[in-house]
Amino acid sequence: MKKDSKEVPKRISVDEHIKLNPKSIYRDNRSRLFTAIFREKEDMLSLYNAINGTSYDNPDDVIVTELEDAIYLGLKGDLSFIVDFRLNIYEHQSTINPNMPLRDLFYFSAQMRGLIELPKLYGSKLVKIPTPQFVVFYNGVRTVEERQIICLSDAFERKTKEPALELKVLVLNINQGYNMNLMSACKKLNDYTIYVAKIRKYVKMNIKLEDAINKAIDECIDENVLREYLLKHRNEVYEMSMFECTDEEIIDAIKESEYDLGHEAGKVEGIKEGIEEGQLMTLVKLVQTGIITDEQAANNLSISKEEFEKILNEKIAKNISE
Repeated sequence: MKKDSKEVPKRISVDEHIKLNPKSIYRDNRSRLFTAIFREKEDMLSLYNAINGTSYDNPDDVIVTELEDAIYLGLKGDLSFIVDFRLNIYEHQSTINPNMPLRDLFYFSAQMRGLIELPKLYGSKLVKIPTPQFVVFYNGVRTVEERQIICLSDAFERKTKEPALELKVLVLNINQGYNMNLMSACKKLNDYTIYVAKIRKYVKMNIKLEDAINKAIDECIDENVLREYLLKHRNEVYEMSMFECTDEEIIDAIKESEYDLGHEAGKVEGIKEGIEEGQLMTLVKLVQTGIITDEQAANNLSISKEEFEKILNEKIAKNISE
């Protein structure tokens, strides 16, 4: 008689993982403006000082600790460095991810494996490790609190008053009008938020994305906002901004004015259908104004380009008949 057995998940290599998940790899591997702006040690130190209220002024005190081979698992933090025995793992996000504590736990563990010699863990002497600090810089278009803490224990199936393992991530809202003390302490961070806000403002005005980015760059140079960086790296900033203004980012920026239409439809066909209709109308408008392509819109809806083009043509024909 054949015994029942559970199928053991197949362990795949890094190359196989990339082949199976090319889109997610691209999203994590692309150049990011936030990371580029703060990649120099003096800029990391400025950001660190602003968060912690310190006044370190020697860039040589910064030890960069990024894991180049962790990117395929989505573990690569935007900035990872040590200052005064503190391991700082910073990430920039336009959407708050409730799984950040677990991601940071994996990343911190990977960091420790690279920093500590394994045999030392079996000795009688206590192995000292850097004090970790996990921070997310949020600048999405959806309104969130100025500061919030996301805990690893939030994900525990069974809650306990004193969890045996905990990890806390500080989420800082860096949109204009939030965390003003932080902004005044770090000009480059404030300049970055101004630049992003300008792009969003022009996208909401239905200006094509490439034109919105160029207009924002020109204004920032004139207003001494990231001036030196933009003058030196204008082309790179343009390319990174094009990549970072993803479907979700652009749609969220315009959806505020489109949602009511979908909500009205929801009164008749149900809230879910209404929201879907609002999203569809937003995507159609974005394509018609040239802000995104047919392919980007189709990807957002998880349908083929041909299917979206059919929907688009039907919408156009309906508008003409009305």
